[in-house]
Formats: sequence, C-alpha cells, structure tokens
Amino acid sequence: MSLVGMTAARMVRSAEPAPRVGPSLASGPSEKTEDFLTQLLRYTPTEWVGIYLAAVALLPLPDEGIALCESSFTWRWVLFGIFTGLAPFAVWAVAAVQARAAGIKATVPWFEMIVGTIAFAAWAIALPLSPFYDFCDWNGWMGALVAVIVLAVIGLVAKLTGKALPRPA
Repeated sequence: MSLVGMTAARMVRSAEPAPRVGPSLASGPSEKTEDFLTQLLRYTPTEWVGIYLAAVALLPLPDEGIALCESSFTWRWVLFGIFTGLAPFAVWAVAAVQARAAGIKATVPWFEMIVGTIAFAAWAIALPLSPFYDFCDWNGWMGALVAVIVLAVIGLVAKLTGKALPRPA
C-alpha cells in the first residue's frame, strides 16, 4: 500500500460513522474485513521504499573478488538510517496534505507513523545488498524472513486494534 493509501485509510477510520437507518445486517464477526494479504501490505510505504531503492541504486556495487561482508557498506548504512529516520515524517506529511485537501483538521497519525517506519525498515532489510550484508553471517533468506514476520505481525496488530478497514460490499 502506498503512503497515500495508508493515510487515506486512517482518515476513513477516524471519520464520524454515518447514522444507520434500520437494523444492521452486517454486525459482529460476520462483518467483511480486508483479506489478510491486503492487510499485510496496507502499512508498507511503497513510495518511500521506491525512493530508497532509487537512492541505493546510485551507490557503487560491492567490490568483486572479495567476500561480500568485507566490502564497505557505510553509505548503505547511512541511507538506511536516514530513510528509516525520515519515514514517520513522510507518513505525517502525506496525512497532513490529505487532511488539508479534505478540509478537515489534521491529527498526528501515530499508529501509521510507527508501523510505516517498521514496515519500511523490514522491506529495506529484505532487499538485495541491504546494509545487513555487512555481517558475514547474514543471508538473503534472513531478510525475507524478517520482512514476512514483521508485516504479518503488523497486519495482525492492525486487526486486533481495530485499524483494519471494512471491505467494500
């Protein structure tokens, strides 16, 4: 999901519910909610991951002929730190712009800022040549496993805390 989608979902969740006319046919556990895959990806700031990928692509590739962990990953660590540190501000900025466009008072999207940052870091760790390849014991499957576990936990936490949106009928 994108930053725009993530913050739009928050605006929908925080909107006043429309008054119901008549009894509700979809209440309780039978209410349709997003499927797990959609919920899993909802809080991944895809634009931020894309910008990070573009920035990382500007860096030189690790030296050939030596072990990967013996190459310099300093600039990859710097970019990872900068992008992870700025991720909550990117989420906040998009939420503020959307609120202003909708003509409503902007509030700080704490949940989205936190999970968006965590999801970004998980995706960045899973990418090929992430800074974690600086560690000689690091393998690509480890980053993928971290991303899958983190995104699954985020999806479950969102459902448990009521952050999931109802699926359109």
